Amino acid sequence: MPTTYGYDANTAKTCAELSNLVYELPYVILARIRQIVPNAVIGMRTLKRGNFRVMVVADQSAIYVVFRGTVPNSWRSVYANLKVLRKIWRFGKVHRGFLGLLIVAKPFYLSNLQAHGGTQKDIFFTGHSQGGAVAFLAAMDNVQRGASYQGINNYTFGQPRTGDKSFCRRAELHLGSRCIRITNRRDIFVGLPLVSQGYDHTRDFFNYNSNGKITRKLQSAGAGWHGYSFTAHRMVKYLGVARNTPKP
Repeated sequence: MPTTYGYDANTAKTCAELSNLVYELPYVILARIRQIVPNAVIGMRTLKRGNFRVMVVADQSAIYVVFRGTVPNSWRSVYANLKVLRKIWRFGKVHRGFLGLLIVAKPFYLSNLQAHGGTQKDIFFTGHSQGGAVAFLAAMDNVQRGASYQGINNYTFGQPRTGDKSFCRRAELHLGSRCIRITNRRDIFVGLPLVSQGYDHTRDFFNYNSNGKITRKLQSAGAGWHGYSFTAHRMVKYLGVARNTPKP
């Protein structure tokens, strides 16, 4: 598998496929899941709070914990994004709305990790948009707890800012090259919430360019994101590049 600084093209493709599929109706997910992960065993739950869905997909060697992004026509889903007041948690201050979604999803995915032999498999926390933010928190939560898993990895697509400077610096330390934050061109939502509101990003990230290539970039601490494209945020846009298995 081609790898550069932790980015694995085949893994990125699988995570993108799952992060896109999790938006679909349950019967569609069940019909298509084994096209993405052969021999998959799947657990799925849509939680009333925030109209938030978490999906756990396991095979012989890996487990993917997939969180659904914002559902635009659901006020409960949209509202979680607006709860931008930060809350002290783990290594710093994090987005209150995203943390609330993690808390309600955690019992379900932890029980599935245990049921599917998570201590012997690689774990991938992944998601798009709001789902990516929760995936980032979930990866940090498991690292902080010292969970005895073989490997904790994090692939996110169009992830908004989720924590303050302190939290993001600790994420860089504890997740390192296993934290793969992917942006698409000038996805406007990557720049929200604002730096002026006390938020930051992990500095090392990967950008899907308009020519279908991927570039590794380094963002200055506390730097803004000058995004302007709403359409670039769509998961299908990320998926289109990921399917080409680009090599950084």
